[in-house]
Amino acid sequence: MWAYPSLPVALTGLCLLFGGRFLSQSDHGRAWLLVITALVLVVVGVAIGLVIWRFDKAGGESWWLAFIFYVIMALPLTLSRRFALLMILGLWFVRVGGVSLAALNHYGGGQPYCKLQGLGFAVVYMTMGAIAAVLGVFSALRYLERQGA
Repeated sequence: MWAYPSLPVALTGLCLLFGGRFLSQSDHGRAWLLVITALVLVVVGVAIGLVIWRFDKAGGESWWLAFIFYVIMALPLTLSRRFALLMILGLWFVRVGGVSLAALNHYGGGQPYCKLQGLGFAVVYMTMGAIAAVLGVFSALRYLERQGA
């Protein structure tokens, strides 16, 4: 479940590669690409959410949190300077929050997917996530400024 919220980014990238290869660059082709991308994100998100819900070994109580983070990462955000700090904090938590909290708490002896131990792993992981969130938000804001939006 820790990687599930990162999936929309990869799916969107794959859809863009598909669209660049097989769809025309016209407005009609871009509209189809938007529909295909949204459909892929919804179908995969619901399917994996249902699988996690059904086979969750923790009693089926935590699948909804991963699903909510998946939805947040799949939704496009309206960017403005007014909400930049809020977006950075939100994206930072969605990306690295679960893994970092696990490293500090119940997996303190090492992550099941990474044998780095507790606090050191959590601090490095949170730092990298914060840098990625800041760069992502400010890059998007700069792009929108150049486009005149």
